[in-house]
Amino acid sequence: MSHLELFTPNKQLIRESFDDFILSREAMLRTPKTLIFYRYTVGGFVEWLILQGITEPQQIKSHHIRVFLAETARRGDTRGSFASGSCASGGAAAV
Repeated sequence: MSHLELFTPNKQLIRESFDDFILSREAMLRTPKTLIFYRYTVGGFVEWLILQGITEPQQIKSHHIRVFLAETARRGDTRGSFASGSCASGGAAAV
């Protein structure tokens, strides 16, 4: 095992949890537009968490959510704004 492998976080667990979340929403018969919205918003959050070194859902704290939302707001990215109307079907009411 190389030194790099020792310090590479296991990203699979958090991605598997995200996949499980998406599957659960599909099983709940969410609309295709809502599923796209979830993939964009929650998927972006998951990738951001991995960059922060968070690899397990149990590691996520409210602070992480606030920082993610603040960073996306500073960039003008609608990914962090569920009420912005960024969802193709009309915003938060559609989810």
